[in-house]
Amino acid sequence: MYDTIITWIVISKMLITQNGQSEEEEKAMDYLAMHAYSNAQGYTKILEDRNALVKSVYTNEQNYMLYLELPAADYLHSQKLINLVLDQHQRMKDLFFNIRIVSSCNFVTERASFKQLKHV
Repeated sequence: MYDTIITWIVISKMLITQNGQSEEEEKAMDYLAMHAYSNAQGYTKILEDRNALVKSVYTNEQNYMLYLELPAADYLHSQKLINLVLDQHQRMKDLFFNIRIVSSCNFVTERASFKQLKHV
């Protein structure tokens, strides 16, 4: 069926007014990076920056894409999870964004439930 799962993840920052100031796309000072980690144990919080499937660079772009190429044998019929981590460099304010995911196979997305998290 599939040998490789191809997935694109797109994050788009929403430009809003905060504290009476409007944000302009060209003057954005908020830098984000997006990383993907394999999570075979399920519901574990990523506490250390190691063994990333994909690590991106920090950027202040309004839209950012992450490309994943995963072996289908490892992910398609297993309970293996992937954690997507958004990291904001020198946080100055809250950021609001939307996420779009396009994949070559069906998938399920879930928000991490903090009640179920395990620290490893």
